[in-house]
Amino acid sequence: MPDTPARQEYIGHPSGQRPGCGFPVAHLLALLHAGRGFLREVLAAPWHTNDMAQGAALPATLRPGDVLVGARAFCAFAHVALLRPQGLQALLRVHQKHMIAFTPLRPHTTPQPQAAQQGLPQCVGA
Repeated sequence: MPDTPARQEYIGHPSGQRPGCGFPVAHLLALLHAGRGFLREVLAAPWHTNDMAQGAALPATLRPGDVLVGARAFCAFAHVALLRPQGLQALLRVHQKHMIAFTPLRPHTTPQPQAAQQGLPQCVGA
């Protein structure tokens, strides 16, 4: 990417880089086609940009029946709720501290103070 003063100001540099050294580094969010292995779309943003800042633009390029596979940055109820009306599905990584259990009759906690029973999943419907 060309090293112009305007681009340096907009894109930015990693925090460990000395001022005036190096090139601007962009934050890229890519949409890959898993079946054919090609890039469908690439979105560039300033270096210190969260994936979700661009995440809202991705569903516009997907078609009903597509499955979005993403990192834990996309694993939020609001994001999944926006995908559903468009006929899209998602396979997303859950945060490592979030415990999910699909085992029937597995012990769980009911909504209580934070220090209640550590290490057990929360029972939302109780």
